[in-house]
Amino acid sequence: MINKKLFTKNKKIFFLKENFLLKKDLSLKNKFCTKNILSSCKHGTEKWIINQKAHWINNKRDKVSNFFTSKKHENFNSAQPLGNMIVGKIISSPKGVSRFKNGDIVLAYAGAADYSFLNFEDIICKVKKDVPYEKYLCFDPLVFAIGALRDSKFKYGDNVGIVGLGAIGLVTLSIFKKQSLGKIVAVDLDRSRLSIAKKIGADLILDVSKKKEIEHYRTKLDKVGLDVVFDFSGSVSGLNTAISLCKYNGKVVAGSMYNEANSDLKLGKEFHWNNIKIISSRAVNEPYSDYPSWNKNRIFNIALKIIDSKNYQFKKIILKKFLFKDAIKIYKKNIKNNKILKLIFLHR
Repeated sequence: MINKKLFTKNKKIFFLKENFLLKKDLSLKNKFCTKNILSSCKHGTEKWIINQKAHWINNKRDKVSNFFTSKKHENFNSAQPLGNMIVGKIISSPKGVSRFKNGDIVLAYAGAADYSFLNFEDIICKVKKDVPYEKYLCFDPLVFAIGALRDSKFKYGDNVGIVGLGAIGLVTLSIFKKQSLGKIVAVDLDRSRLSIAKKIGADLILDVSKKKEIEHYRTKLDKVGLDVVFDFSGSVSGLNTAISLCKYNGKVVAGSMYNEANSDLKLGKEFHWNNIKIISSRAVNEPYSDYPSWNKNRIFNIALKIIDSKNYQFKKIILKKFLFKDAIKIYKKNIKNNKILKLIFLHR
């Protein structure tokens, strides 16, 4: 059998093809093998990997101190897989495992490929028949959205801002809209994303490509500022915008990684004068501040409940699926125009 996987190296995107024999390859004996139906990429983060600007690959992290050293990561010159989640059908499973079996459709953490070879802990859950497969691929942005909302410790009725309307930002908006009666201000550079945010429930949208729009909002429409602002932009300019929207003693939740190559963080002006608190949020970091009552599994379970709920629909986020055979072309195009909110591939 031939497995086609999506990889990147030296700023190029390509398919890596490998032959495998399920019954004869002893290294696969203790793995679950899935024939994948859908796979998804985390293209905002993966863009840094493709452009060789990912700090977690460029620099080796000391696993005890979490300090990034000046040494290159051992995988720096290796081809890197793209994609982070799949929905697939189990076609082979290890002996003695009863929770998942052949024929089950499962959601799992894995790269974009026609087949995946999974450890037990890679599998998140069985997919329910009455829930669209593509909705399960919102699991990862949901986990980060839930983590950011919890880290913010927002109060019922708080007015919030969301800077950066990719999948995580829009999922956060969807959750907040159903959890609080506070005002939601959505901020982005892209008019199509702002339009989606308005349809999902944003009370006000701000286009930061128009330089005077933020200034007009803060000096004319809202002189107090927002209680909490979430930044999912992945850019330092987005973090600067989040700080400028915040009230005195307000909180900014930094829910994305930042490309330090273009760093121009402004810690004078509003940050200094308004006593802003910046909270770093990464939902898969353990232990949490409220551990052991909250851990990764508890957040995972809430994300799955939201996926199962008919009260949450993410059709406006998942606008289209693409054939996996066209993945290279689609990925390259999206790096240039960044128009796709959630990059999902259909395997045949």
